[in-house]
Amino acid sequence: MNISIFANVVLFGLLHGLEPGHGWPLSFLYSIKKKNKLYSAFVSATILSVCHLISSFVVVIAYVLLSSFITIPIEYLRYVAAILLFIMAVFLWREKVGDGLDNQHEHLHSNKEDIEHEHNHNHLNGTFHEHLHKHEKTAKATLLGIGFYGLMLGFAHEEEFALLSFVIAGVNPWLLMIIYSIAVSVALISITIAFTFAYKYLLPKIQKYQKYIPKISAIIMFIMAVGFLFNIL
Repeated sequence: MNISIFANVVLFGLLHGLEPGHGWPLSFLYSIKKKNKLYSAFVSATILSVCHLISSFVVVIAYVLLSSFITIPIEYLRYVAAILLFIMAVFLWREKVGDGLDNQHEHLHSNKEDIEHEHNHNHLNGTFHEHLHKHEKTAKATLLGIGFYGLMLGFAHEEEFALLSFVIAGVNPWLLMIIYSIAVSVALISITIAFTFAYKYLLPKIQKYQKYIPKISAIIMFIMAVGFLFNIL
């Protein structure tokens, strides 16, 4: 494998694992509710990353199986790879990153009883009224649920197209999958454990930088697309 492609795959995998939209806030919020927080963080993040990557690799494996029956000239494949990477770069650049902890908080409420409380509402004429609000209990997060969530994330996100573009360009698919999976898992597990260990102090400082992660990934994808297009990589 070309060393520049190898480096970009590792960098893309690390950044990919750090994105809040890929599930680590779910593992983090699950873990801080457990007695052994760091162990729970490691286990839940590992399950999340493995399930997430399984669904991502389905597309790559399907391509490998298909390519064993159909032969396409490598020149055309490099153009296809470049187009896929350009499209991915555009999507990543336009992606907006919200607060992953807030977005995924609904998945992690404890299995409590229904909660009822009253609200006062003032009107312009000086009168007010009360009415009852009811908050129904939500399902408690489990490792099985986190695993299922990881599978859904893999199908919902764009990394399948990045992996496929690398394979189309001639990268060994099995080596690619190993390198990429290690990079994503290291990032996802590390940030989950880090937040679990120091979430009271780390969260406010890290959140303001999360919005730049998709932009950095987009730049990497654009550079890779140019490299494939002009046969530099």
